[in-house]
Amino acid sequence: MKSAKELSVRAVCKSSFKALWTQLLPHIRSCRPCTDLCWQCQQNNDKLIRSANLPEERKTAAIKKQQDHLQLVQKERAIYNEMTAACKKTCDDYQLSIGPSPPSSKKIRMHYSFDFAQQVFVPHCNFFSYKV
Repeated sequence: MKSAKELSVRAVCKSSFKALWTQLLPHIRSCRPCTDLCWQCQQNNDKLIRSANLPEERKTAAIKKQQDHLQLVQKERAIYNEMTAACKKTCDDYQLSIGPSPPSSKKIRMHYSFDFAQQVFVPHCNFFSYKV
């Protein structure tokens, strides 16, 4: 509103703005909210939601599939936590800090992890070939 007054132009409400945007710039869209669920969880949840009018056997199968997946994820998470705890201990024991060091200069095992924002879809393809 303030900017519109300063520029001596008419301000529009949110619904009018959206209608104008769709009309004038149909090729530009805003991102929809993303979920932090993995692909399998999303698929399982969709099946659970759609199973309302299905026979009990199919509902039970969908629930069982999701429970099995969640148990597997919990085991994976526990292993990951054990690995990172062991690496933290190694860093503390050897008083290591992040930074360059010569390759294979210490007889230790480290765990490297890259955490991308879960809201960002990162496609991956094998387009590049690396020669060693």
